[in-house]
Amino acid sequence: MKIQKMEPLYLQVYSILRKEVLEGVYQPGQKLVESRIAADLGVSRGPVREAMGRLEQEGLVVQKDNYNHVIEYTEKDVIDVYQCRKALESMAVELATKFISKEELTHLKEVLERSEEAFRRNDSKDIIKNNIIFHDIIVISSRNNSLIDMVETLKGKITYYRSTIIGNYHRNDVNDDYIKEHREIFTAISDGNATIAKKLMEKHMDSDISAFVSFMNKSKKNKQNV
Repeated sequence: MKIQKMEPLYLQVYSILRKEVLEGVYQPGQKLVESRIAADLGVSRGPVREAMGRLEQEGLVVQKDNYNHVIEYTEKDVIDVYQCRKALESMAVELATKFISKEELTHLKEVLERSEEAFRRNDSKDIIKNNIIFHDIIVISSRNNSLIDMVETLKGKITYYRSTIIGNYHRNDVNDDYIKEHREIFTAISDGNATIAKKLMEKHMDSDISAFVSFMNKSKKNKQNV
């Protein structure tokens, strides 16, 4: 990635650093040296400092001993984020049931069908991609801009957790329960039943939290035994 002149430098630096953090280029707890990053990108330290500020606001970077570090996290941190996601997406699906358009509902059905096909092929990347799109459509269909912004912020942390600990995590390692849950949520939205849709999303998020933490602990044990 290269710096372009048409966009403010700090936004470009932010985009580059955010992508690298989310993809696990930097390890949890690693020090981010402003002078080194500035030299690598061919910019002054000012834009890097501003970019670090945005990453800190997003919860991906923390200041410690007068230096910026990539965040480290515990199992509780992961659970906390997923609980917030549960609350937000449960509200989102309740609102989406009322406000989703015919086009969005059709798109949701198509994404669900692609997820089922990806599961049959055992295509991890496509499973993850369609899972994200499914939830994104619901959140956007809520028509609540503040909710959409908050979910977007959480997505950064969740992506970071996955890339640094679990990699291409998805819930089809044992069965396709998550697809069945998606199908039930889709049916409730189609039927216009906001109460059922919300309950189903809450159940779905609880299952996701449990599966994610279980997978995370299993991954940590495997790394310790290497």
